[in-house]
Amino acid sequence: MSQGFARLVFAFTAAFFAAFFVWPILQILKGGFVDADGNLTISYLIALLQDPVYLRGLGNSFLLACATTSIAFLVSLPLAFIADRYQFPFKVALSSVVLIPMILPPFVGAIGIKQIFGQYDALNAAIS
Repeated sequence: MSQGFARLVFAFTAAFFAAFFVWPILQILKGGFVDADGNLTISYLIALLQDPVYLRGLGNSFLLACATTSIAFLVSLPLAFIADRYQFPFKVALSSVVLIPMILPPFVGAIGIKQIFGQYDALNAAIS
């Protein structure tokens, strides 16, 4: 593969992520920190942080993230240590099963799209 082709692929990938990942995030941030007149403001943030419902939701989200990360760490660290240091039956099968959460989401998305846009599925049933 030539270096020019690699640069072209990199430029295309960077443009894709800029258009579909970075640009929407910048638009959301602009909506939160720029008022209707185009002036920079933090009044929206202050109003958000003064609302007890949003603060409770933020606190619950933080607590849930910390608890989930801690439990995953406490479960996975000993299992990773055992899997690395020892030989046991079905070690290869267990190593394969661990990869399922990384492989499965594209298939679930494809099944969902098929259920919506398939020949005899939801979208066609709604149209007819």
